[in-house]
Amino acid sequence: MGFDIEGARKEGYSDSEIADYLASQKKFDVAGARKEGYSDAEIISHLSEAKPVAKTEPAPAPVAAAPQPAAAAPNKTPAPTRQMPQKIVDSTTGGEGTYVDPMGGVYSPDFSSVGATLFSPYVGAAKAPAAIAQYFGINKPAELLQDLSKFGAEQTSVEGRTRAGTPTRTSVTGTGELAGELAGPVTTKAAQLVEQGLKQGAKYLPKFMTSPTVSGVAQGSTQAALTPTDTKDKGYVDFLLDKAQQIGLGGLLGGPTSKATQMLMAPKVSPELQRLKDMGMDYFTPGQLLHDVPVLGRIISGAEKASTSMPVTGAVTNKAINDTYAQFNKALGNRVLGNIGQSLPKSITGGQEMISYIQKRLEDSYDDVAAKASFRDVFDPKVGSSTVERLWNSHFTAGLNLVPTQMKSFERDIEENVIKYIEAHPVLSGHQFRAMEKHLGNQSHEAYQAGKDGLGEAYRQVQEKLRFELEQQNKKIANKLQDTHKAFREFQPVQNAAAMRGANEGVFSPQQFRSTTATSAGRKATAAGQGLLQPESQAAMRVLGPSMPNSGTADRLLTSGVLGRLAQGAEAGGALATQGGSLVAAPLVAGAIYNPYTMKAVSQLATERPLVVRKAAKPVMGALSRTAGALSAGE
Repeated sequence: MGFDIEGARKEGYSDSEIADYLASQKKFDVAGARKEGYSDAEIISHLSEAKPVAKTEPAPAPVAAAPQPAAAAPNKTPAPTRQMPQKIVDSTTGGEGTYVDPMGGVYSPDFSSVGATLFSPYVGAAKAPAAIAQYFGINKPAELLQDLSKFGAEQTSVEGRTRAGTPTRTSVTGTGELAGELAGPVTTKAAQLVEQGLKQGAKYLPKFMTSPTVSGVAQGSTQAALTPTDTKDKGYVDFLLDKAQQIGLGGLLGGPTSKATQMLMAPKVSPELQRLKDMGMDYFTPGQLLHDVPVLGRIISGAEKASTSMPVTGAVTNKAINDTYAQFNKALGNRVLGNIGQSLPKSITGGQEMISYIQKRLEDSYDDVAAKASFRDVFDPKVGSSTVERLWNSHFTAGLNLVPTQMKSFERDIEENVIKYIEAHPVLSGHQFRAMEKHLGNQSHEAYQAGKDGLGEAYRQVQEKLRFELEQQNKKIANKLQDTHKAFREFQPVQNAAAMRGANEGVFSPQQFRSTTATSAGRKATAAGQGLLQPESQAAMRVLGPSMPNSGTADRLLTSGVLGRLAQGAEAGGALATQGGSLVAAPLVAGAIYNPYTMKAVSQLATERPLVVRKAAKPVMGALSRTAGALSAGE
């Protein structure tokens, strides 16, 4: 009489206990069968059909006592209908509690998974030489490594289920092999040679050849070329065709992988955007952040500027862009005050308030320094001229491009308020000099405000010459004078831009600022981009855009009118209320994107990473690109 399987189940015994009991009675290798993926139900079905090895009394149902543990013994039962894996069925005893593996070595079942895990990196490192051998028609090393990989996966497989209930099986040896493959001596050397080749090629090839994408393509293709290919039932030509596909796929996956990693760990920032960040700007609109992206950047930037004239959302976008311009203004203001060791308070955001604050701080600083200085008409034997003569000559040079009426008034002013003033005072105190120098500054500023840029620049040049003479006569405080004079020089184009027509309450656009810096620098320096604050103005032009959007007044009026009609429609229960829902949602979405806090967070995410992360970016880019190459070859 056979074993009552159903009776044992009714008594509460699990299939695992029943399978262990039947295996012990029929000398069956139940552990090996389970490792090959057979379920307890399949094992029970197989053992219930098999004949016992020796004649024994019918085994009673295991009611009173649990089934005895399985004894390790060779499997002598007939094979089930579904053929058992040969590596398990043919295993022979190598000693008490040990088995012989397919490679002929003796291992312990308790430690096989540990050994397979520790051995897996060496299997991975050996794959590159085996892959190279395949190019010469030698496939045995690759086949051996393939068997070892499968055997290791069997020893370390972990069963599980997805959320949908689908059975899954994973193995830790796969990760170990991949790590060994990437860190192996052959693949490491190949990766180094690829990088060296790209660096050398950059000297003769276009600049994009050194980009992360091209590097990822090269690394992914190389790794795919050094990964073994399954050649079972295939000829050499088939091997070459498969390998060509794998190399192409490795490059196709490696390029985007490398670029995505670079963008995540070490985002590249355009020189213009980085210059503005170095000045102190800490947030930008999405269109400004993407200004240098060839296609997408232009589309987003154009849509952003176009949206400023749209009803409802236009006021939000308009304000955000104006805020970045004000931030640029403030960054310039801090640049000016930095020369004298000061900065703008956080409460000042730009405009006329900023201009007044800077002017007061510079004048106070200059008064402190000038109080320790003196000025006189000094003859310089090296050039053979006196201070008055040099100033008089400089005024002629400064006024060369003035129209006759401007030249006449300019010459009269310099003669009366500079030349004769110096001649009337053998020694001018610092305060007297400051009064004379300040007069020139005021005349320059008034000329710029009146749109007479040439006259304003002429006064500025004479003022600069006067300051230079003061520095030469006061060597002990020359450094402080130079710092203060530099602050005044940098402040002048800022002040003039704020005074230009079109400046929004003193907040000027990059184009207005560039105009004043170009006037101060002259044609040659402007063309070379080397004038005072010229690089900053050019960076702002490219990133922020040349001109400010409109003030937004019309948009706000239109918005309020639309919302008013929407409210009336809601009261009347008309269809306009339904349309109002989407119109009200639009400014909410725009406000969520174009507010200073969101823009600051997005700007930091797009442009900043810790130094340790940036340094790790390149090796990680290479490793992930090579991983993509290995996976493309079926690893």
